[in-house]
Amino acid sequence: MWSIAKELMPKLRPKLAKCNKVNCVGHSMGGSLCEIFAACANSGRTEDPDFRQQMWTKAHPELMPEIANGGIVYTQGAERRCDEPPCP
Repeated sequence: MWSIAKELMPKLRPKLAKCNKVNCVGHSMGGSLCEIFAACANSGRTEDPDFRQQMWTKAHPELMPEIANGGIVYTQGAERRCDEPPCP
């Protein structure tokens, strides 16, 4: 978890700051990582190095740009799939 958070949190932190609330879901190992992430994030142990590495400061919520990943393009209120990568 430490190495994952070390690489991802600098990219996620600005996005998480804009969220009104955060949900984490996953399957198999992803589910286990979500459990660890949630336990650490909700622990409130501000002196713990793991907590400090994944913490973020809440900012004013705002709409973020569309996220495209693999064969599914997510947009507010809709999901569309493409047949052949690269997807739009």
